[in-house]
Amino acid sequence: MNYPDGNRVDLGDEVLLATTSHGVVVAVIDEGKFSKEYTSDEWSYLKYGILVKFNELGLVHIDKPCPDLELVARAGMD
Repeated sequence: MNYPDGNRVDLGDEVLLATTSHGVVVAVIDEGKFSKEYTSDEWSYLKYGILVKFNELGLVHIDKPCPDLELVARAGMD
């Protein structure tokens, strides 16, 4: 899955949804990338999309490209 700007979504990305909700990508399901807290055993049944843990919204499954999802920072980069 890609962000609207064409960048590829990756595990650990810090994101912003609709300019108000901050979160972190905890799984990129179609690529088989899962964080320790959100494992493949528990979430791979979803088959595709990403899981994002938002501060305000909790855990959200996004199953198709979202025009309101913005990359803020890559994992480990300040």
